Amino acid sequence: MAFYLPGKVPSYLIRLSHNYATDSRNAQLKAVLDSARVFVAEGVDYDNYNGGMDGHGVILFLPLEILGPISPQDQKRLIDKLSSDLRAVAGNAPGEFLSYIQFELNDDNDESFKKSFPISRRPQLAPDSLNIWKPDMIRVFVTHRDQYKATARELADALEPFGFTCFVAHDTITPMAEWRLEIMKGLQTMDILLVFLTDDCKPPANPSVN
Repeated sequence: MAFYLPGKVPSYLIRLSHNYATDSRNAQLKAVLDSARVFVAEGVDYDNYNGGMDGHGVILFLPLEILGPISPQDQKRLIDKLSSDLRAVAGNAPGEFLSYIQFELNDDNDESFKKSFPISRRPQLAPDSLNIWKPDMIRVFVTHRDQYKATARELADALEPFGFTCFVAHDTITPMAEWRLEIMKGLQTMDILLVFLTDDCKPPANPSVN
């Protein structure tokens, strides 16, 4: 049976991590989520309410330096808070509910730990599923100044017979698509970044230094 909630739990936790960053009272929960690996145990509970509902368990695996200093009393408090917030974010998914959250120590011998992953990891994009690339070719992201878009396109066309598919923003991004998101997809899935340098490419007048 295909469930809805398990696949959404990581994004819910990422959202809560950002929420907790704005309130110093939730600093400990923020640290927990930022270091956690998550595993969702699907269909481990059942409730006859409303025609029957399947419950899922959420296990957060934590390194010793994070979990060790948390007392049993604090752990209960943190889990109660996180459970309440996670259920609020999840809302009402038809036929499903979040049954429990538990903290566990990272354990390479635990089968659930082996299947867990960091909640902060971005979902991996499959390049062949994106219409910004032609399949089975080397993916080249061409970055350029606006006034040279025609020349950048000519370069892309010249490279294609040699097995390169090029992302040139003005031509590659389809109408109505959100530019920032499409550019991020291109950057995340490219094989090569090609910088189209011209004489008028200059650094900012007052670059900031971190």
